[in-house]
Amino acid sequence: MRPRWLPSRFHSPYIWKDGNGVYHALAHCFTPFYGVHAFVHPADVPSDFTDNVTAMNWTLGGSAYGNAVEFTDGTSFAFSRRERPHLVWGKGAWGVTPLALTNGVEYGAKANTAYQDAIFTLSQPLKQQ
Repeated sequence: MRPRWLPSRFHSPYIWKDGNGVYHALAHCFTPFYGVHAFVHPADVPSDFTDNVTAMNWTLGGSAYGNAVEFTDGTSFAFSRRERPHLVWGKGAWGVTPLALTNGVEYGAKANTAYQDAIFTLSQPLKQQ
């Protein structure tokens, strides 16, 4: 489900608010990226979330991740789809820190073909600073 205030080309967003009051979203985007980052500054957040008219003013931050993934054994694979982003959080140097990105990933040339495709959950560790 996509909140009505995110651009229609995004779907399956993962939304969180950082310690500065900035809302962030990771979402699957059909074109031109596989995963995008968008954000909303606190001044652009409606004071009443029951308001169905006022939209949040999202700013596209750019590509967050692509379909190619490098594995710890040195190999890589380009998935045909990489959807439903989700962050795994833990304690870090500055408090709560994202440790990994998970996605539903699909492989194969017969994507969206009955009994010819499959979706798996991929967990990708994030580089810590």
